[in-house]
Amino acid sequence: MKLRLRAYVGDAVLIHPKGEPDRRALAFAERLARDVQNTLVVIDLPAGAVDRECEAVARLLSRDRYGTLRLVFGRGTREEIRTAGQRIADRLAREVLVPDGRVVPTLAGGLFIPSDQGDGWLRCRPGRPAQRDSRRFPKPHWEFSTPARPLPTGTHTVAEPVPGGVWVRDIRTEPSAAHRKRLVEDLPTHPDLLLVIVGSPGAPAVGLDDLARFWDTVLPNARAAVRFVLYGAVDVPAAVAPGQEMANALGHPVVLCAGLPAGAPGSGDMEVSAGDATPGRRPYADELSYVPVRAGHAPPPALSGLRPPLDGVPEIATGLYQYAPDAVLEVVQSGLWLRPPAEPPGANDIRRVPAAPGHAILHVDRGAPQTVQTAERMLALAEDIRQRLCAGTGADILLAPTEEPSALVPLGGANGPAPTPLGSAPAAAAPPAGRPAPALEHPAPLPPLPATEAGALTSAALTPPRTRLASGDLASVAPRIRGGASVDPEGVPVGPAVRVPPVRGGSLRMAPAAGRAAPDPGDPGGRTDRPPLGVYGSAAPDPGGN
Repeated sequence: MKLRLRAYVGDAVLIHPKGEPDRRALAFAERLARDVQNTLVVIDLPAGAVDRECEAVARLLSRDRYGTLRLVFGRGTREEIRTAGQRIADRLAREVLVPDGRVVPTLAGGLFIPSDQGDGWLRCRPGRPAQRDSRRFPKPHWEFSTPARPLPTGTHTVAEPVPGGVWVRDIRTEPSAAHRKRLVEDLPTHPDLLLVIVGSPGAPAVGLDDLARFWDTVLPNARAAVRFVLYGAVDVPAAVAPGQEMANALGHPVVLCAGLPAGAPGSGDMEVSAGDATPGRRPYADELSYVPVRAGHAPPPALSGLRPPLDGVPEIATGLYQYAPDAVLEVVQSGLWLRPPAEPPGANDIRRVPAAPGHAILHVDRGAPQTVQTAERMLALAEDIRQRLCAGTGADILLAPTEEPSALVPLGGANGPAPTPLGSAPAAAAPPAGRPAPALEHPAPLPPLPATEAGALTSAALTPPRTRLASGDLASVAPRIRGGASVDPEGVPVGPAVRVPPVRGGSLRMAPAAGRAAPDPGDPGGRTDRPPLGVYGSAAPDPGGN
């Protein structure tokens, strides 16, 4: 058989039988990521031809300009490919990387070998036994700090390698094929950020002790690169931010993604998901940074990767927007906070409220001292914000009065319990620590607001108290880095106490995925196409039936 070398197809060299190459091989080669250290070679040979054509492949690659090689075979068994890699390394007196196991294409042209499919990429050297190099191509800078195979971290918990990092999950419930596929094929691999995905939808919550045991295996010089992602439940007390409890348990600052990273590495895309990991809207910021505390109130998380919640609203400070002459809109970890321009006492109580699964919370401060007029004014602004955020549906926005920030009620929407007017006076309840109870100048219940096309502004209890916070609890969180630490009236520092390391190629940001929420109009972000599965991976089925 005569072979032909075609250079370059994208960033790869293609070797194929003489004549026109298979269009699938061309498409596969064109989509592969660039290998900055080796010459990437896609070898498209008929089934069973790897062994007998090994010498011919070596001759085509004999020129010195090709240097060290990374070979991707379209067909062949693990043993055939491993043997061919060693023979070519011996023949050319060069290092050759070959896959041992089924190669799974990932986002942005990456290639990953799952731990149950083989040993990963092997480095073949002339006259020496092959050694395992990595599981991922391109090889991220943090590869050395992750387990090559599933690592038990507790009686029922394991840390499993995935393309973007490590998946810490409970093994008593096997993840669905869709959830596994999402982490392997759709989660980006950032060269500088090690994602630690915690939990699995529908599985038991991951304990903090098990997470701490995994953390102990992460090398100290790699910890600054870690970004935690909640994909399932983590076992923390009710109404407590999981990121804060994680920081306390690890005794180390924790940076938590506000959703699931999406799109190509460095694209700046991230998506919020509900408790079942259903893709949802784009959060208002990307990361939450928590610092451990031993006693007392923890500071609110530092937020990074902010985006304006609404177009045309000027930013007057980091994460603070002038919505009206008498009202500002602040990005907080649970969503947004509508309040007067003067920061009220106990503001950190609102900033510490964790997110609700699959929803953004709109906290509404009705003014102090509270009057009918100021309450009506703030509620009317809240309705206006709801309409602009949700295009009139109100399905994903929850209202939380700042006098009782844990009381979540839906804004608009056709389903759920019978609505009661939001304008009615809140039930008597103890105010948050450090914040005085509002004094109503008019003791009568506030009148309801007029109904809108999207439904009346309602106040109905939505969810019972939770005992665990799942992935969606951090979904609507939108982090930012505040300009500098300050101290509020209750003596709790505001702003980051940790430095978030810079990321090469842009920050890790979040955006909506296909299947639930439409992308923001004008958002140029999008997913990079990836090669089709099962086409050109070692030990993969022959696409042509040969």
